[in-house]
Amino acid sequence: MFAKQGVMNKPLRDALVTSVSARSINNMAKEFAARTPSLDQSIAYWFVNGEEPKEERSVRGVEALSEAKLDEYVGRLLIALDLPELQATAVEQALNDVKDIMAAEGDLLEGALKRGALATQWARAVARTRRIALSPQRSELVRYDPAAHVGEDDLRIGSEVRVLTPGVVKEGRGGVSVILIKAEVENSNG
Repeated sequence: MFAKQGVMNKPLRDALVTSVSARSINNMAKEFAARTPSLDQSIAYWFVNGEEPKEERSVRGVEALSEAKLDEYVGRLLIALDLPELQATAVEQALNDVKDIMAAEGDLLEGALKRGALATQWARAVARTRRIALSPQRSELVRYDPAAHVGEDDLRIGSEVRVLTPGVVKEGRGGVSVILIKAEVENSNG
């Protein structure tokens, strides 16, 4: 009854183990857990083994840290792909300038342009799936907030600043956005 309610009644389990035997209680607990799939996994483990699953908690923590790190890496990839010198128009212009004079180098640039466009498309798809986006955008004018921006020490909170490198946010539950990477900003006056 306690196990079905999610309660780990250690004194009761210890008394049963003392009066019957650990092996008998463990076998009965295994049979009961097998017949009760609605039992919480950690409660079932405790019920069968008499102790909480130590690994399970650390695995969840490691998974959460891995997910957070992956989100940061995806964000950094978006920032890297947002660089002005990587824009397709600049590469296309270089391709047009080089292709007629140096055909082999032109083919190389053309292949890089196609692969770069494909990599950008996949990175954005992964980011959308993980609800990650650049915010604010490069060159956007915003009000300085040290919680969301990195800039010179002399910037005043609320002053108008220009975004040099976009930040990265992740949309969480309930539409609340979490800042993964702060935007780099400079004073908009110069």
